[in-house]
Amino acid sequence: MVEVQLIIDLVEPGKGRRRAERITMLPGVPAAGDHVHVAKLLALKVGGVSWMVRESSVMVFLTRADSNPESVVDHDGELELAQHWIDALKEAGWNIGEFD
Repeated sequence: MVEVQLIIDLVEPGKGRRRAERITMLPGVPAAGDHVHVAKLLALKVGGVSWMVRESSVMVFLTRADSNPESVVDHDGELELAQHWIDALKEAGWNIGEFD
């Protein structure tokens, strides 16, 4: 098992940007294009992986998967999520930051 920091860059038109983060254990480091379940009934695609050698950490940036419903909208790598998905992330233990 590998500890990874999952990151979703969120955007809400008219309000701004914020970040959702969660540290979790995965069976291995996912590769770009892999899917990661982030909340009940929601999986997102790995858009990129960043290894921080000094800190021995792995950051996994998530983006919209082709199979996501219309309530998940991609804005150049930032996701606009319907409120029920934000609530599902919170219930799954995600830390949702404040708007910029």
